[in-house]
Amino acid sequence: MRKIICFSGIDGSGKSSHARLILKELKAEGIRCKYKWLRYTNFFSLIPLTLYHTYMRTPNSPITTTPFSSETNFQTSTVVSTLWTFFQLVDALIFSAIYVYLPALLGYTLILDRFVVDTLVDIAFSLKSKSLLSSKLGKLFVRIIPKDSMVLIFDVDESIALSRKNDISEIDSLVIRRELYHLMTETYFWQIINTRKSFLEVHNEVREFVLSYLHDGR
Repeated sequence: MRKIICFSGIDGSGKSSHARLILKELKAEGIRCKYKWLRYTNFFSLIPLTLYHTYMRTPNSPITTTPFSSETNFQTSTVVSTLWTFFQLVDALIFSAIYVYLPALLGYTLILDRFVVDTLVDIAFSLKSKSLLSSKLGKLFVRIIPKDSMVLIFDVDESIALSRKNDISEIDSLVIRRELYHLMTETYFWQIINTRKSFLEVHNEVREFVLSYLHDGR
């Protein structure tokens, strides 16, 4: 039976630190594990992104490999943004088949540091579209997550997250993204891990959820 554990949440919530420590602990217990960081799965989605930067980008807008910056006006082109979202879905399917489904079939327990949950939040944030989360296209993203996977949403106050990450430039983006994660959690009843407590307290809670999932299959 495949075991897939997804660590998702805003930057600075602590998911990567706990994911790597869980990986180390499970390996020490003799469990065959793989760790994968799967936030940006760009391939076909670079096509509409290239079109945007070539033909529609304003002179002062930044050139990036992803339009997840709040400064990007990527959402102003309905055609390009729709194509980009669709190709993001295709890319997520391809990367999931290679890095999630195949290793799971080979019997590995997978620790996913970000997955399609985070990709969908990034897209909704970039397009300024909360409705994408509950749309048919948004639901297709969620369906990529293998059945019986455990999804843990790491959550913390935006001010605390900002103090933990030196590469976060603005708190407003954290506020919006955190709201998007909460909306998804309310829809799919995923487990929220509040990381305001000490690292050890949080990790003990995470470890308890993970071990229960691995032993009981829930």
